[in-house]
Amino acid sequence: MFPAFRFLPGKEELGAESQKPHLYSTTLFIPEGPCSHTVQKLKLQDVSCITTKTQKVISERIIDNYNKRQQPRFRLDPPGQAISTATQELLRLAEASPGGVPTLDPVNDLQLKGVDVVEASLRVIALQDVLKEFNCIHCRSLSRCFLRVQERMTLQDELDKLLFLVSDQSLSLLLEYHQRVKVLQALGYVDKSGAVQLKGRVASQISSHKLLLTKLLFKSTLSPAVLPGVTPPPLAPQTPAVFSSAPV
Repeated sequence: MFPAFRFLPGKEELGAESQKPHLYSTTLFIPEGPCSHTVQKLKLQDVSCITTKTQKVISERIIDNYNKRQQPRFRLDPPGQAISTATQELLRLAEASPGGVPTLDPVNDLQLKGVDVVEASLRVIALQDVLKEFNCIHCRSLSRCFLRVQERMTLQDELDKLLFLVSDQSLSLLLEYHQRVKVLQALGYVDKSGAVQLKGRVASQISSHKLLLTKLLFKSTLSPAVLPGVTPPPLAPQTPAVFSSAPV
């Protein structure tokens, strides 16, 4: 996060400022009367572009004076010299470029030639062109349609999260998954490279108790047991059948 200094509209300008003619607009805000200011912490996703204009300000003094006037004791104090200078410079910049300040191109000006950056830059330009012709904000049922789209996107996000949780990519990040793989390797169901062995293929065909049953099968545990020191009982001798022929 980094601090940012910006204008706040006066009370008489709130109504006019809220009625924007278009979704995508580079027009700068120019206060017509007294306006206040604020210092806010912004994230990277809050920044849409970088302008070609630079201004030299004393940021430490601006932040210190702003934080000081947030206390009840100094709330009525006038802004410091650093804040007044920054406010005047921003006002001059807005009056000099009411239609918007020129911005830097991330590919040509900043020399960011990565594939992801180039594709994202082209997508931003395409979306800006689409927004310029986006007139649905004047629809009377905009609020109702917006809620429907919002609900659909929320459900889609939840579905994507659930699909990720059951995917192989998600399982590979779980400690329990790696522990189970080590157990299968120790039992010989998979090798060190993760390839399924014969025992593993047999186990995958057994619906229940697959590991235990496979172990019993390959260890011949289910065959007749012969305990040491115990002689199995002899089999009963079978008497051969004798057939005699009597005179008729």
